[in-house]
Amino acid sequence: MGLLLRLFSFDEWAKSYPSSCIAQKIFAQKLIDLLVQKQGKKFGKIADLGCGGGEVLQILKHRGVGFDSYIGCDISPLMLNNFGLQEKCEIICEDFDLFLKRDLDLDLIVSSSALQWSKNLEKTLYLIASCDCQVALSLMSANTFSSFHSFLHTQSPLLEAENMQKLLFEFFDGEMMISRIVLSFDSNAKLLDHLRKSGVMGGGILNYQKAKKMLEFEGNLEYESILFTGRSKRKK
Repeated sequence: MGLLLRLFSFDEWAKSYPSSCIAQKIFAQKLIDLLVQKQGKKFGKIADLGCGGGEVLQILKHRGVGFDSYIGCDISPLMLNNFGLQEKCEIICEDFDLFLKRDLDLDLIVSSSALQWSKNLEKTLYLIASCDCQVALSLMSANTFSSFHSFLHTQSPLLEAENMQKLLFEFFDGEMMISRIVLSFDSNAKLLDHLRKSGVMGGGILNYQKAKKMLEFEGNLEYESILFTGRSKRKK
């Protein structure tokens, strides 16, 4: 059998994702800290786009953020299986854009390390802005895994940070910060295991040459996320 490497599937790695999303959890913590600092600790109805197993919800509770109700949206049913029953919470398995077309009447939309996978980020941000509510968003940029992509001579599936910033300020008023994290590993095997389960490589399968070269990579893995808190410029 040829050497092929399936990079990531949210359903395939759903059970192990909560223990593998190290950088995503750090970004989520920083995002909620920024939210509390800029917008306080009390909200009405919250929607969490790309809620996964409820990691952001747990951080909200840990930071003492109060809310009347919470709706978590994720396209992966197996990721939602990690969620569990939560008081005042509802989960919906649906695409971001379809979900945002509902009559939601939201006070806050939060999303951490998920919107970068939107099929059309400009359209998704427009739909978020059309909800006319506060937002707290974290999006990973193309600078994530920059050394790794350079080594493999591959391109990141993510948008450049500058393009994301431009889109955010087109639809929202608020404040932005860029957060960077570097992870190191004891061995190439541990690094590859993290890559398979971290959900940042964009899916698909590497060919023989790329998969073989990947086994030689011994560097660190960089993550970069744009954190944004603010409010929509648009109204329904």
